[in-house]
Amino acid sequence: MTGIGNGPKIVFEIGGLRFTETVVMGWVIIVAVLILCLWLTHDLKKVPEKKRQVVVEMFVNFVNNMVKAYLCGVWRSYQYDRSEVYDCGH
Repeated sequence: MTGIGNGPKIVFEIGGLRFTETVVMGWVIIVAVLILCLWLTHDLKKVPEKKRQVVVEMFVNFVNNMVKAYLCGVWRSYQYDRSEVYDCGH
């Protein structure tokens, strides 16, 4: 592996394209997140039967509440006839 100055090391080259450690690690993370999402979301039921689905739903609710808490101060200026999306009690 050679480097570009003091920058990231080049892992491999295809034609004239150089792929650095940064790009390869980005791909690895994307693939890992994709596999995790596919595993967590397969075989979902309307009424959760598995602990996995309960944990995923708790995480989704946590993220939704965090976004709602952050956006409630500024969300109204971006909404256009969609008050049902995030009702902040206004």
